[in-house]
Amino acid sequence: FSRDSSGWNLMAGLIGPIVPSKQLKSRQRAAEAEALAAQARYNATVLRAFVQVSDVMSNLAGDQAALAARTRAQNAAEAALRDERKALELGGGTMLAVVDAQRQLNLARRNTVAAQGQGLSDTAELFTATAADWRSPS
Repeated sequence: FSRDSSGWNLMAGLIGPIVPSKQLKSRQRAAEAEALAAQARYNATVLRAFVQVSDVMSNLAGDQAALAARTRAQNAAEAALRDERKALELGGGTMLAVVDAQRQLNLARRNTVAAQGQGLSDTAELFTATAADWRSPS
């Protein structure tokens, strides 16, 4: 209860509430900054997802066009093989022409299957990008 100790007690009572207030303000600013950073990370993630889905959808459209073209080429190769076989049967063609037409047909079939595989791969990528199954229900 001396005079010296009462001054310290009085000062501590006045300074005490100021320090936590400053700490609380700085904590609040830090929390607000962290919230803004989290929002920016979220926005970037959503934007990347939209770009990924857009790219996959574009790839799927290209896959459909490529598959249609490869199917037409396969149909033409089948018709050419039929023609060459018929020509050989009728005596106007050669076995070499038939073998070459068969080779062209095999190449066209391989290309068609490759296009189908690429379409399935891109479909799986779409499922992954959207976390959904976009096939129509059976």
